Amino acid sequence: MLLKNLLDYDIDMAQLGGVVAVFAVNFCLLVGGLYFLSKYLFKGKGYENILPLTGAVANMGNFGIPLMDLCFGGVGVLVQSVLLIANNLLLYTLGMVVLSPGQNIIDRVKNILKLPFLPVFLFGVLLKIFDISLPTGLMTGVRYMAGGLIPVALFTLGAQLASVKRLNLSAALGLSLFAKLLIAPLSMMALIALVNSTGLFAISPVLRNIMILGATTPTAVNVVIFATEFDSHPEMAAGTIFWGTLFSVVTVFLWMMILGVS
Repeated sequence: MLLKNLLDYDIDMAQLGGVVAVFAVNFCLLVGGLYFLSKYLFKGKGYENILPLTGAVANMGNFGIPLMDLCFGGVGVLVQSVLLIANNLLLYTLGMVVLSPGQNIIDRVKNILKLPFLPVFLFGVLLKIFDISLPTGLMTGVRYMAGGLIPVALFTLGAQLASVKRLNLSAALGLSLFAKLLIAPLSMMALIALVNSTGLFAISPVLRNIMILGATTPTAVNVVIFATEFDSHPEMAAGTIFWGTLFSVVTVFLWMMILGVS
């Protein structure tokens, strides 16, 4: 779907780069702020290693892509797919520094190179830059495969939620949910307003809404996998995913109303 939308839609690559830059700054601010806040509020409990990730790493694939397809069509899916790559790159770099400061740098690079979206994105960008079109038969196949992504993503999200252990709310869990569902989109909105007002680069109203709505999505399932692997409060991470996805039914709808998205 990423390759299809890169080739089908005419989008300013410079503006797309600005979108990724703002997204990355927002991610870093969330991780840094939650790291120091959780270290202060939950001193000695180790929440500073996982809570920043539960508040910053969004479910931009199985939740975000169907949402963008519903609200914005192919353009929304394209931008969300590119931000999904940035999301994963930041998780495997900055996220791993927070979660496991002693991890080998070579292992981090290997994990990044395993991401399937990355080579597809680079291939699509090269085709776009050199104005190369895929053969008609091959492009038809790409479109058919892209059409199957949304139902597969929704099915996968349901399967992932079914495996998550349901937990009672706690102070750490409450802070994580508050950060992910409210602070993340608010900070994204503020950053975009700041960038547009300073004239660094212009983010169009449509891209603005895509970015803010993308920030409202709940925590990605990847976080609980890493929390389990590094034994860093996996139950809290799992609870954030379950309750965050449940509450997001309301919060995402409210943000759609605020942004005027239908």
